[in-house]
Amino acid sequence: MLYNPEWKKEAKEVSLQDFIEWLETKNPNEAYDYQDKTGMCCLGQYMKDRNIPWSYLPVSEGGGTYKQVCIALFGDTDRKTSQSVLRCNIPNAMVSPRTFGKALACAKAYNKEKINA
Repeated sequence: MLYNPEWKKEAKEVSLQDFIEWLETKNPNEAYDYQDKTGMCCLGQYMKDRNIPWSYLPVSEGGGTYKQVCIALFGDTDRKTSQSVLRCNIPNAMVSPRTFGKALACAKAYNKEKINA
């Protein structure tokens, strides 16, 4: 569990299953900005709802809590898997819109693939 004693609340257990359950509560047609680095991207909104303070740092500077959450959800330190799911398997990051419904479908597909591996 991600926890820092300086935070006001302990974060809920962060897991791929929890992320999927959170996505299921979102409007599937609602779009999010995949490239937002202020905490309004899909993962940033998840972090906010789980009381995890937003900090995005370049990978060269450790990646911040964003990277920690990517590791907790997808187990990838290089963020290739997490970014593939959050991009909804669209290789070009500039293509929009990304919706919570598409992210949910990709997260479920990744989870199923992981279970069957």
